[in-house]
Amino acid sequence: MSEVVKRVSLTQPAMDDFLLFLQQVARRVPGGASVAVVVRDPHNPVLTAPIVRYLALGQLAQQRLVHADLQQPGGEVPDYLAAFGPPIEDSRLELVARLSGGRLYRESRR
Repeated sequence: MSEVVKRVSLTQPAMDDFLLFLQQVARRVPGGASVAVVVRDPHNPVLTAPIVRYLALGQLAQQRLVHADLQQPGGEVPDYLAAFGPPIEDSRLELVARLSGGRLYRESRR
């Protein structure tokens, strides 16, 4: 477990899995690529939208963090989408990697 996760664990154990997930994403997404992070766990009161954004900004410093609204038809799809929680079914996305806690997708090249 990284030092960052150890320090957070002392105060917010619910964030451990999410931080590890973001670290895995950071290792797989090239620097400069756009990436959106979504948390698909409505029962986790700690991972609010602002907390998710701040943690993602810190862990994905080499990537370009963007917002993705997959509910909008024709909405912009980022280069990568990191989904913490259950899988996403969207024909615009293809699976890049199954990660601990979630999955990493990119825009489908079909």
